[in-house]
Amino acid sequence: MKLRKLPSKRKSFYALTGNARPLRKRKRIVTSRCRRCTCSPCQSGHIQFPSIWEELRINNQLCDGVVKCEDGVKLNIHRIILSAISPYFRALFTNSINRGQPEIKEANVHISSQAFKVVLDYAYTGNCVINRSNVFEVLKYADQYEILDVVQKCCEFLINDLSPTNCLQVLKFASQFFCKFLTYKGNIYVLQNFTDVF
Repeated sequence: MKLRKLPSKRKSFYALTGNARPLRKRKRIVTSRCRRCTCSPCQSGHIQFPSIWEELRINNQLCDGVVKCEDGVKLNIHRIILSAISPYFRALFTNSINRGQPEIKEANVHISSQAFKVVLDYAYTGNCVINRSNVFEVLKYADQYEILDVVQKCCEFLINDLSPTNCLQVLKFASQFFCKFLTYKGNIYVLQNFTDVF
């Protein structure tokens, strides 16, 4: 018995509908790659912060790394905890840039110890104190070291703290660090309070 080859679904569809031309190919949309705004809410993943991390930090136990700040203060840290919140520190401590080299245990950062302690508070507890005296420095370095949650916390603080006296400074700062959401909110504030700002 000779088997007969059945027509493919596409051919049978064309035969049934009377349409002899194949479907058109969809055009591929090409978008330019630009840096995404990191200050808008919901840009980062969820991280859990066990209470034991802060306890180990306070008691200076199981620390396996040191961060030296620009004012000469050395802070003992757990490299894995900093690596969990920052791709920069992960690459630095695991030495993924220079494969085959021993892992680095000490990092030099160009940030004051007070501002870096704010970053460490976030790394170990998920919370940090942002205020008018530290927000610009913390935002600058959180952006540099890719700690997105701290960037968002700083931008939320600046949005809630907008006033006629500081809105132009905030707008200038936001444009330097590509904080589109903060720039958007700042522009709206300026337009709504133009007479006071002027």
